[in-house]
Amino acid sequence: MIFEEIKPFVRHTAHITEDSYSEPKPLKSYDNCIIYTISGSGSAVIEGETYHIAKGTVLMWRAGMSYCLRFEEKTSYIITHFDFTNENRITNSFKLSPDSPDVFNFERIVDKTVFEDSLEFNSVIYVKSARTIEEYFLGVVSEFKKPKNHMNMRTSAKMIIILTELSSSFNLETTAKTLEKVDEIIEYIHENYTHNLTNGDIAKHFSFHPQHVNKIIRRKTGYSLHKYVTMRRISKAIDLLETTKMPISEISDKVGFQNICHFSRYFKEFMGASPSSYRQKTKIF
Repeated sequence: MIFEEIKPFVRHTAHITEDSYSEPKPLKSYDNCIIYTISGSGSAVIEGETYHIAKGTVLMWRAGMSYCLRFEEKTSYIITHFDFTNENRITNSFKLSPDSPDVFNFERIVDKTVFEDSLEFNSVIYVKSARTIEEYFLGVVSEFKKPKNHMNMRTSAKMIIILTELSSSFNLETTAKTLEKVDEIIEYIHENYTHNLTNGDIAKHFSFHPQHVNKIIRRKTGYSLHKYVTMRRISKAIDLLETTKMPISEISDKVGFQNICHFSRYFKEFMGASPSSYRQKTKIF
């Protein structure tokens, strides 16, 4: 779906005050979670990556992601469980308790929305300072404390504002971080292109959604992720064709193509000639 089509459904929200504790347990939720920190500090580990929690920070993660909250001092925060759409408003309107990873049932996930445009919402959102929208988080909590007619519509409207502002803030804060991560992804491709490397493999290695990796690679290089990997393989194949007598089938395998047919098709697409014709034209032996 596209971001403009969202109709958030808030399943549950609460204003919580926690004392510090040292041995938190990892959990997985069946719906999306978002926390806003009012005061205090700590950290959150989401899918193995650590995020610092402080006054004004916002963290949002998707259903099915492993998370663990640790507080360094008395901390006050708002946690909201929600869907991006209201499709499950009737059948799953009740609070869904998270489970530990060892018993978590992925089939029970209620929101499997995948965004085609705002790809940041397919993964973790982390904004260090979002105090300008604190009133909307508090507003959602207030609606739940004293429910009135059309509560779902009012909480949905507030969540739209929250998510829209987060999208803008996230994109501003992560520009430098994203550029650094793109360089890491490109280095990873250069080191592993000889393997059967798929978009999914690369995304999983960096804990991103495949569409998000594709988006930031295209932003950096001008090419899709698949095309960039293919170009890397073709580039190395050209080097081997020009400098060795290695059989074309062996070159195909060495640079990571599944078979020689794929190799020949992509080589001709990029170079305008088959591998054998190219070798004949550039023969140095």
